[in-house]
Amino acid sequence: MITYIISIWEKPIKNKENRVMRTYLWSKIIDLAYSVKTMKNMYLDYMHNMSEKTFLTKYIGKNNYSNLSNDYLFFKSREEKIKFKIMTIFDEEYPTKLKFSINPPIAFYYIGNKEYLDKFCVAVVGARIAPAKYIKMARNLGVSFSKRGIIGISGLAKGIDASFHDGTEHSLGILGCGIDIVYPSDNEDLFKKVIEKGILISE
Repeated sequence: MITYIISIWEKPIKNKENRVMRTYLWSKIIDLAYSVKTMKNMYLDYMHNMSEKTFLTKYIGKNNYSNLSNDYLFFKSREEKIKFKIMTIFDEEYPTKLKFSINPPIAFYYIGNKEYLDKFCVAVVGARIAPAKYIKMARNLGVSFSKRGIIGISGLAKGIDASFHDGTEHSLGILGCGIDIVYPSDNEDLFKKVIEKGILISE
C-alpha cells in the first residue's frame, strides 16, 4: 500500500513551498504518522497544486490543529535553517548500489553534495575509545584514500570515526540520529567539514 501511495506522486517540484511540503509528507510516510487513506488524499491534493495554506486548513481541522500545524511549522523552520533535503528510492539520483542492496531505505535525508553518493567509497568504522596509535592510523587512512580519489564513509562518533573523517578530503557521514542533530556536540566542526566537502545522511 505504501508503494502505491508513493508511486502516484510524480509531479515536478515547481517551487520552494512544494519542496518543503514534499519533504514533510515523506517524513510522515517514513514514520507512518498517518493512515494509508489519509496519505493518499494528501498526495492527491498536493498533485492538484493545493496551496500550503489550503492544504493545512483542510488537514488541520479544529480537533487536531496543534498536532499537525505545529508539527509542520516546526519541520518547515528546521528545513529552512538547516537546508536538508530528502531522496526517495523513486528518484533517478537514488544511489544505484544502495537501491540494489538487501534492505534499501525508502527515503533518507541528506545535507551536502549528492554527487558523492555514487562515487567509489570505502568505509572505516571503529571504537569510540581507542589507543592513540589507532586514532592516528585512522586519520592516515583517510589521507591516503583522499590522495587516490576514494570517498571515505564512516559515522560521526568520537574516536576512530571522527579521526578517519578528519583525514579525508571528501567523505560521507552516516548519522545514527536526526539530520538536524549534531552528536556528539564536540564534533560540530567536523560536521561542518563533511557538509562543505562531502555529504551527511540520515534516515
